[in-house]
Amino acid sequence: MHLLTLLACQDPPSEHTDPEVQGPQDILTTDLALDLGALTGQATLVVEPGEEGVRLDVSGLSVDGVSLDGETAPILLEDGWLSVGGPGSEPVTVVVDYGFEARTPATFDGWMPGLGVSFVWPTYCSNLFPCDPSLQDGVTFTMAVTGFDEGLTAVHPTSTHGDGPTYLPAVALGPYT
Repeated sequence: MHLLTLLACQDPPSEHTDPEVQGPQDILTTDLALDLGALTGQATLVVEPGEEGVRLDVSGLSVDGVSLDGETAPILLEDGWLSVGGPGSEPVTVVVDYGFEARTPATFDGWMPGLGVSFVWPTYCSNLFPCDPSLQDGVTFTMAVTGFDEGLTAVHPTSTHGDGPTYLPAVALGPYT
């Protein structure tokens, strides 16, 4: 019975997670602004770069623009990973403007407008925002949500008060009072 419990609690395999490319970077904060109607977002991340600079999983996103410490940066994509800057010892601010897909209930991940909810499995945060899906890296979040019809309410955490996993940000949208 205990063996079955342990197996059931394992993370699902993920092509999103590649331990070879995840250096010792530390994402300190992630500020998300999501427009559910336009299917766009802006993520502002404060990161202590790793050996390869800042590397973010964007495999479920379309990257429209990147800045590093307020200056436009090139969009360097390889195998679903965005690389920004080089190694360093001081935190940097990375801003990523991006688009995300409307997903279906069959996939049960990302933003699912048909259900009015978002869900990101532990290593699939990149279906909603740029991230490091490594479960070892906790992060503090803020979140703003726009782009929905009048009469609907978006229920989501506006901020966290300590490090949390990358699958923490979520939105539920409906006629809530």
